[in-house]
Amino acid sequence: MQAGKRILRYLLSNPGQGILLASSSAAQVQAYCDSDWASCPNTRRSTTGFCIFLGHSPVSWKSKKQNIVARSTAEAEYRAMALTACEITWITALLQDMGLTNLPPTVLQCDNMAAISIAANPVLHERTKHVEIDCHYIRDKLSLKGSNEGRVHRMPSQPPICRAEKYESAMFKASGYTWRLILYPNGNARRGGGGHISLYLAIEKTDSLPLGWEANVTYKMFVFDHNKDRYLTIQDEPRHQIRRFHRAKKESGFDRLITLETFNAAANGYLIDDSCVFGVEVFEVKDTGIGETIKMIEDPLEVTFDWKVCEFSRVCKEKLNGENLISEEFTVGKSKWHLRLYPNGDYCVKDRLGLFLELVEAPPSGKKVLVEFWLLIKNQGSDHYREYAGLYRWYSTSPTEFTSDVNKSWGPAEFLLLSDLKSKASGFIVNDTLLIQAKVKIKTEITGFS
Repeated sequence: MQAGKRILRYLLSNPGQGILLASSSAAQVQAYCDSDWASCPNTRRSTTGFCIFLGHSPVSWKSKKQNIVARSTAEAEYRAMALTACEITWITALLQDMGLTNLPPTVLQCDNMAAISIAANPVLHERTKHVEIDCHYIRDKLSLKGSNEGRVHRMPSQPPICRAEKYESAMFKASGYTWRLILYPNGNARRGGGGHISLYLAIEKTDSLPLGWEANVTYKMFVFDHNKDRYLTIQDEPRHQIRRFHRAKKESGFDRLITLETFNAAANGYLIDDSCVFGVEVFEVKDTGIGETIKMIEDPLEVTFDWKVCEFSRVCKEKLNGENLISEEFTVGKSKWHLRLYPNGDYCVKDRLGLFLELVEAPPSGKKVLVEFWLLIKNQGSDHYREYAGLYRWYSTSPTEFTSDVNKSWGPAEFLLLSDLKSKASGFIVNDTLLIQAKVKIKTEITGFS
């Protein structure tokens, strides 16, 4: 039934095809015969197939189940040769009736050495008595000295699948799409696959997909090792693993999946009894479409915040072992900030004042902001001050954005030695009060979109 459907599909898709009988072809009859031993699953009868050419043009062909069960491949092949020889005799007689009387001997191509040996051997062995009639018929045709009846040549045999240039698997579903595998048993020579197995993944039924469709997938190809009962896995290197299928590219795969020498070697287990197994695993890669918008702020507003820390000696006694003091919040644009003071140093640095500018609340639409800021401690006895100045830092309140360059808090952990800070000559502390100032400019905002 499947063979009949295939023939009908071929006739439907190729209504203009025909057989060309070229006038320039040589008047030489050639024949090819073969048998598929015990191919019928119900009767185990073998199938005979032959094709006869006049020059380069086919003139006769047939595929027919043999009348009896053949007990060996040699018997099945020999019966195929006998049927082909009958057809050659009829065609030769027909050509002679048409005036072609000086035909050269016909060459019969066969791929079974046992059958050829039986045809050439005048001794009828015990194991071939049951094919005695066919043996004698073939021998008679070969033994006519000086006649043009013919001669038998051996033709190299190949597995049935290797006789086709290309083989396509049935369609299958994966990741919401329809696919099929396309196999070139002798390599896709047009793409440099000669001497190798070529295997491709092709997307099918694309007419039902929306306009401008594309499928991004990764896939693995498999070849089954019958000897070790496991699969050989072939996949592209990681940077080339994602393949994009679209209207102009519906096929992707390996021009040189595996060498024919490796594939055909029985010790490797890939081809056993003319059978092989190929497979594929397909995964779709979906694009999340995440991106960022950069907003550069021209002439940003500089905001100044003054923080008066009173009773500083008491603060130093209370905030020990890395404890800190936080200022009140202040606003810069649409974001909120505060200062964090370590009067006795943080957990890592002791005996030094630490001071940090921290983002409390980012702009509603912002993921992160680029800030230029200054931190100052005023000398209350003069116009001088100690400054941590003019630095650019990226700020964010989202931990997922934190990197070595992005954080919610930046500043000097070693702003000033406590001994210098508390020295009366320095003028930083007057009436037990410390004056701190911060100047902040937001230069850039990053907004996410998807």
